[in-house]
Amino acid sequence: MKRIQINIRLKSQDDIDKIDKHASAAGLKRSEYIRKSALRERSILINTDKKAIRDIRVELAREGNNLNQIAKVLNTYGIVPDLVFKINIQLNQIEELTNQLFEITSKTLNR
Repeated sequence: MKRIQINIRLKSQDDIDKIDKHASAAGLKRSEYIRKSALRERSILINTDKKAIRDIRVELAREGNNLNQIAKVLNTYGIVPDLVFKINIQLNQIEELTNQLFEITSKTLNR
């Protein structure tokens, strides 16, 4: 296949820097990123910290499981002061993990 070269004009160095940043985040060379963007290929994925997201999802599942176990005890025995304390701890951990997940995805979408 014969390669064809085209030139584009940008308004500033800042535009080039943004393109380079997006290309790097997608794990692509500048020209490859521009070509895929222009052709609207879906293979341009922003490279997120997939391990961090996976770890947070696993931890959220654990915290949800803990809350379910606490709920079962509450439904069986009624309100137990010690369990109310544990529920607050679990809810704080879930809130912290949710905030971390939001922060990671927000950075990804705002690149």
